[in-house]
Amino acid sequence: MTTVHNNSREVKPDWSSVIVEEEQMPWSQNGAKTICARYKDPVLRGYSAVIVKDSINREFSENENLITPDRVTTMIVRFPRFILPEWNTHRVFSRNSASSRARSIKTTVKPVMKQPVIPLWTINHKGMTGPFADSERAKRSTANWLHSRDEAVLGMFRQLMNEETVPYDAEASDWEKFADKYDEAYKNDVVPASWNDAHKQDCNRLIEPWMWHETLVTSTYWQNFLDLRIAAGVQPEMEATAILIKAVLEASPKYGTLKKRVLHVPFIEVEENDLLSWESLEPVLLQSASECARISYHDRSTMKNRNGSNLGKRLLAEKHMSPFEHIAWSAKSGDWKKVPALKERMTDLLEKHPDCPPDKITGSLTSNLSESWLQFRRVIENREQ
Repeated sequence: MTTVHNNSREVKPDWSSVIVEEEQMPWSQNGAKTICARYKDPVLRGYSAVIVKDSINREFSENENLITPDRVTTMIVRFPRFILPEWNTHRVFSRNSASSRARSIKTTVKPVMKQPVIPLWTINHKGMTGPFADSERAKRSTANWLHSRDEAVLGMFRQLMNEETVPYDAEASDWEKFADKYDEAYKNDVVPASWNDAHKQDCNRLIEPWMWHETLVTSTYWQNFLDLRIAAGVQPEMEATAILIKAVLEASPKYGTLKKRVLHVPFIEVEENDLLSWESLEPVLLQSASECARISYHDRSTMKNRNGSNLGKRLLAEKHMSPFEHIAWSAKSGDWKKVPALKERMTDLLEKHPDCPPDKITGSLTSNLSESWLQFRRVIENREQ
C-alpha cells in the first residue's frame, strides 16, 4: 500500500497481512494447539503473538466481545527490543522477559546477525512521528543500520576479549569464530590475562537496538492498550505489536483456545477436580512459575517444558516474585469452592480477614488483575504477612 508524500512514494507496512494459525508449540501438552499471529508482509517479519493460556470465569458466547476483565490471558509477544520502554509503561501487564544479562553471548548475537530488527523507517517530521519513507530512503537507511550493527557486534567482542583477538579490520561475518573462541576459553578456564574480560551483562547492551525481544505477558485489561497503540501517531513498531495482540485475542474464542476455567496456570494443563488439597496443587503452581521464568534464559518458541518446580522454589525463596503474577484463579466463591485445593487455601485467607465477604476477598489481594481473578503472587504475599 502506498501514498504520495512530498513528491515521493510513502511505503507503508501492510497491517492487513496478519496471519492467524493454530500451531503446536514445543511447550504444548497432550498434543494441544494454540493460536499464533504473524505477518505475511516481509517488512513485518519477526513480530509475533502466541497464546499460552486463555481463561474466562463465566459462560460465554464466541460471538460476543470478549475483551473483558472477566478474562485473563497469557501470551508470548515478540517485538523490537528498542520499544521495550514504551511497553513497560503499561502497568496492568504482568511480564517476564528475555534478559540481555542472562542469555549467552552466542544466543544473543546469532539473531542479531541472522535476522536483525530493521526499523519501519519514517521521514523526519515535526512532532513524534513522520510519514513512512519511500523505498529508496528505506533501502539506504537499512544499509547504514546494518553497517552500524556490524560495528556494534565487533565492538562487543572487543570488550569481551581485546583488540588483538578482534582487530579493527575484522569482519562481522566472522562473529561465530569469535563467539566460539570466547566460549572455548571460558569452558576450559584458559581466559588470557590480556583480555578485557567484561561481563556479558555489559557487553550485550551494545547490540540491543538490533535485538528482537520476547516477553511473557498476562493481563485482564487489554482494551486500553489496544485503543492507545492502534491509533494515529503511534510508533509503527508498537502498532505492529498491538495489531497482533488484538488478532490473537479475537481469534482465541473462535478456535477454542479460550476456555472457561477456575485455575489459570500457564504452560501446565491442570485437571481441577483432581486437586484435592493445597499440598497437591502448590507444586503444580511452582512448576508453572518455573516455566514462566525460563523466558529470561531461553527462547520459549523452541523450548519444551522441563519437569519439576525447583526453579520456582528457588525464585520464591529469593523473593523473585514476578513469575508468580501469571498464575491466577477465579475470585468467585462459587468457582473456587468447587476445587478442594483452592477451597482449603481460600478458607485460610478468609480466616485472616473475617470481615471480608467471600466474593470481596480481592479487596485484600489487590493486584494488576481485575477483581474477577486472584493473583498467586498476592496470595503468597498475603499468607506471609
